[in-house]
Amino acid sequence: ETDYNLLPLITSRRLCEIESNSVIVKFEVKIPRGGSLFVSTVPLQQSPRVWRSATGSTMASSLTNVGIFWSCFSLAAALICCTGYYLPFWIQGRLFDEADTYFGSFRRCTYPRASPDGTIQIVQECGRYTSFSDIPSVWWQITTIVTGVGATLSLLIAMTTVAACCMTQVIHMNTARIAGGLQLLSGVLISGGTALYPLGWNTREVKEACGAQANSYSLGSCHLSWSIYLQIIGVVLLLVCLGLSFKASRIKPGSVRI
Repeated sequence: ETDYNLLPLITSRRLCEIESNSVIVKFEVKIPRGGSLFVSTVPLQQSPRVWRSATGSTMASSLTNVGIFWSCFSLAAALICCTGYYLPFWIQGRLFDEADTYFGSFRRCTYPRASPDGTIQIVQECGRYTSFSDIPSVWWQITTIVTGVGATLSLLIAMTTVAACCMTQVIHMNTARIAGGLQLLSGVLISGGTALYPLGWNTREVKEACGAQANSYSLGSCHLSWSIYLQIIGVVLLLVCLGLSFKASRIKPGSVRI
């Protein structure tokens, strides 16, 4: 039984929730101007999901079952995109017919280095370029920025969706769709940055590993490696997340908890 004297003064039609013993009761309060209090118990949108742990504590979520899948897919997509972005296994070639070499947008594995006696040594380790300006192609520099922004954005959205699994009022219907739109933007940035990457295949470093015939959008004797495929999978998952976001939340904007 609810003590309606505890309700704040309301001069318009409002949606309220009262939570007692982990059971959320929703009702609609109508107070005509100058009139008396009238409570109409009408069916409204579903209440937030309430989880009870083994210790008796409760954890509420505003996500639907589809929203839980959305959160899992968002986290997987973000981790895959960030992994593909950071690891330097975008293309693979052969350096002086001695060792396999790999290139990313700002990192590479296995590279030549001049020794003190003037000979060329092959260093078989991975590392980034010393400075941003040392990245051998301006197109690779653009790829590093654009793809990095997209991967970071996807990770921020994923962290938000994970938080929504155990807290209410983090995501509602409108914000879920906005988050889905940002995931689409993230996918566009990652795809756009990756599409610019082949414009840098005409550099000296790539020609050393892929042959003199290597040019923009032509790898010569090199081939794509698995980091590129990771980014493709991540972008596909982000597009799936866009569709799931439309059914991710059960909370309508404007809901007030008291």
